[in-house]
Amino acid sequence: AGEPIELDAATHLGNGSLLIRDLARAIAAAERSQRSFCLLFIELERVKSPRASSVEWSPEIAPEFARRLQKTARATDLFFQLAPRRFAALMDAMTGMDSTAFARRVRTSALMPFRIDAQVTELDARIGSTAYPDDGKTAEALLRAAEQALKNAMQSYDGIATATTVPRPTRRGP
Repeated sequence: AGEPIELDAATHLGNGSLLIRDLARAIAAAERSQRSFCLLFIELERVKSPRASSVEWSPEIAPEFARRLQKTARATDLFFQLAPRRFAALMDAMTGMDSTAFARRVRTSALMPFRIDAQVTELDARIGSTAYPDDGKTAEALLRAAEQALKNAMQSYDGIATATTVPRPTRRGP
């Protein structure tokens, strides 16, 4: 049956099993209220920079990013850590258009340098956004759409995409 439902000790964010449970609850609530909600997948990546003093991925980055996520959020928003560099956000009563604005705030917070123990780490974030019911009406469909959106974001010039975004190539040198 998968991993136990729990919160991460460092970030205090739910794990993948908690996301599945909360996604099912969000679908049921959205069906009753006839409202939409959004699911975002967020993937952090290291930026090569002359200011970056560390070559290792510090275990302190995830808790700091979790704090930054929660500062951008509303009380009804839920966050999850799915892997060391992958997060998810479940945004209650939000449309796809609103989730793009939220994704920009999240990306801006990720772009601010992480200063941990006198080390500076610069990150970027790729964010895939999906909306219920437009991108799917089941947990499985929404998770697939979020995964596709994240793949599209990896190829997007601004790092933010939906499942239906046609990726525009990133700029490569002159």
